[in-house]
Amino acid sequence: MNLEGIFYTERKQRSTFMRRNFTALLFSGLVLILYYAFQYIVILCAGYFTELFPATMRGYLLFQMLLYACPILLAALCGKLMFLHLYKVYPAEKRTCGLPRKPLLYIFGSVGVGYIVSLTINILFGDLLERFDTGSGIPAGAESDPVAIVLSYVYIAVLPAILEELLFRGTILKALLPYGRRGALIISSLLFGALHINPGTIVFASVFGYLLGLAYEYTGSIKLTVLIHFLNNALSVTMTFLGDSEGGSAVLVPLVWGLLILGIIFIVYYSRRGLGAPAVKLGSDCAPKYTLNAAKYCLFAAVNPAILILLCFVGWQISLHLR
Repeated sequence: MNLEGIFYTERKQRSTFMRRNFTALLFSGLVLILYYAFQYIVILCAGYFTELFPATMRGYLLFQMLLYACPILLAALCGKLMFLHLYKVYPAEKRTCGLPRKPLLYIFGSVGVGYIVSLTINILFGDLLERFDTGSGIPAGAESDPVAIVLSYVYIAVLPAILEELLFRGTILKALLPYGRRGALIISSLLFGALHINPGTIVFASVFGYLLGLAYEYTGSIKLTVLIHFLNNALSVTMTFLGDSEGGSAVLVPLVWGLLILGIIFIVYYSRRGLGAPAVKLGSDCAPKYTLNAAKYCLFAAVNPAILILLCFVGWQISLHLR
């Protein structure tokens, strides 16, 4: 092949790469837009389903599970269909164990890092965040009903761990990774934060989503991310019940301190030792020389129409709370 043909082939490959990256980012924004659209449709149709659930605390929790699970499951399924031809990430065949270094420390330490971020945000912006406080989602008096306790864990810990990981790590991050690893982690974690419109949880969810993304990158599977996500949310539910019970502070205070210490150990250990070798490699048709660095990836995402529409929607929702 002559020199002109080589340059033409390289330009064509780069053009194809950028076009597929644009499409992946477009689909990422559309998945979240579809989620909010499905959510509004389910809320509009909620009146037709209220008769199926008794007007009790248990009925309320079951109804809330329906309102949560349907939109995110539909969005995940639509995302799978949209991203089907863009998936170019596969588990590495040469590795015998796709886990971060010190996996137990990563599991519990990542939850601790989340609590460090949450505590820092509350210290700095506590007065402002009180205006956005929407509660824990657990009805008052649930701690006295064993069935309501189980339903609370299913609603807040089990369903989000499975469905959100399927959507964000198993669908969005999986499709974005071939175009630049750090940029993909940042964009997918910010989209994860955008799902939690409450300003008090956006930063926390974004940081936590980044750690979950790293766990996916270093395992090639959402199994570990589901476990970490479930553990974080289950601890949140447990703390809520402990806070509402007599003598619960005797357990709650040491638990919080333990998580904060684990978070500090996590930061110190992994900043010095690293996570190990990733268990995810790029597809053969996405050569590393075409990947984008984090800054260019984020800039490319910022001008994507779907991402812009999503950001405008999230900003509008936040402004409604400020009024």
